[in-house]
Amino acid sequence: MRPTIVIMDNSMGTTGAFNAIRYNALDLRVDFNFVFVIPATSSNDEQLRKEGFQVYKLDMVEINRSLRNNLKYLPMLLINTIKLFKILKRHHARVVHMNDIYNLLGITAKLLYRYELIVHVRRLQNSFPRPLFKFWMFLNSLFSQKLIAVSFAVARENPSPKLEVIYDRLPLSENHEKYKVRKDTATFNMLFLANYTFGKGQQHAISVLQRLVEDENTPDVSLTFAGGDFGNENNLRFKNELRRQVVTLKLEKYITFKGYISNVEEEMKKYDLVLNFSESESFSFTCAEALFYGVPLVATDSGGPAELFEHGKSGFLVERGNYSQMADYIKLLSRDFQLRKEFSDNGRTYVREKFSLEKTSLQIKQLYYRLTNG
Repeated sequence: MRPTIVIMDNSMGTTGAFNAIRYNALDLRVDFNFVFVIPATSSNDEQLRKEGFQVYKLDMVEINRSLRNNLKYLPMLLINTIKLFKILKRHHARVVHMNDIYNLLGITAKLLYRYELIVHVRRLQNSFPRPLFKFWMFLNSLFSQKLIAVSFAVARENPSPKLEVIYDRLPLSENHEKYKVRKDTATFNMLFLANYTFGKGQQHAISVLQRLVEDENTPDVSLTFAGGDFGNENNLRFKNELRRQVVTLKLEKYITFKGYISNVEEEMKKYDLVLNFSESESFSFTCAEALFYGVPLVATDSGGPAELFEHGKSGFLVERGNYSQMADYIKLLSRDFQLRKEFSDNGRTYVREKFSLEKTSLQIKQLYYRLTNG
């Protein structure tokens, strides 16, 4: 009988963290029985059930700036602890794998049921108020059997004997024709693929585009934003602020806003360049996908991206907030077909070697085996 692993993921929709853990489960489902527990408001149940996973949805509450919301946090944590206990008991679960540090259900349920706890550390400290981050890390370090950091950038911030670096699993395969670098580009088309969440850096891309448009030596350019807002009030406000910024700078004819993209590979392969100007990235699944599909990339040195490619060989790494540097690298790539071709080929090769099945999912497989047979 396959040991049961319960995966808890807090994503409201498709995110890099969700896809990474889902790819792990798809790789390892022959050896383990996976059960997913996700928020009641998440849209990810459809994808998971289509792939044959059993899914439970709980009415989870996350701490935020709303007093009314935060007053519900402890009562709902208690209620969900009991619900999770029943799920674990029903499936005779051996391991609970939390896909981030801020959901404490993995800890509280240990009061009622015996299991091994794995916690994925997917954030850098500057992505949350530092005292709160430290508190979560303290609890997870105390009660978990293993911590998994998605990058050495994360590991350096959170030294612990329980912590091991295991990179995220990349897409399982390519389902569309291999990416071809366009030689003749009347318009140099750029994609910024990120959910509309403050900190992802879309506003920086708009400022950089303004510089490019004003530079007479730059070819015609276009920029497309694509991502979800999950119906979140703060995300919607941020998205509207971006739209106002575009209007203020008179860039409407150069910038397009799209919503959630279900087929990332197909969308990415339409563009000449992928941008990622995030202010804090522990890994950046979007950057990894661009490299995997062979689309040239310019990304900020915001943590994890520096571990995904070789600067100047398979992508350009830029300083956060350095608009001149961002614009210069984009101009260089827009003019140099051969450089884009080299980045495309080198990126594809580099990530396939560094983030192979043996170095990602099979490392987690060995961890599951150790915990279920211990």
